[in-house]
Amino acid sequence: MAWSGTLCTSADVDAKVGSGVSASVTEAFKNSYVLAAESYINVLANYNFTDNYAGLNADVKYILGEACSNLCAIYAVMFDMSGYNSTRQAENIINICWQRFNQCIKLLNVESGLDFLKNA
Repeated sequence: MAWSGTLCTSADVDAKVGSGVSASVTEAFKNSYVLAAESYINVLANYNFTDNYAGLNADVKYILGEACSNLCAIYAVMFDMSGYNSTRQAENIINICWQRFNQCIKLLNVESGLDFLKNA
């Protein structure tokens, strides 16, 4: 199955979920997660980054990739936590990804930050 994401790669998501992620989280699930995450980011920023991705600066792409892969990782871990050593380990991954997602989104929610990202 081909990867559906624009803002991040499947490898980005895999790196954040760690080795405990369920084998049930297939590429099809991750494709669904990435499309939902990209839509959410576009709505939060009030700007369609996926449609305008080719024209973005590399630094902007990395911020978007980090935000998107963090949100996708959260979805993947939440799907099935049984592969982790403990629920706490899975929750730690979720909390770290959530915190970093929020930091990235703050850059997109501040008008000066969004202007910088679009014009960088």
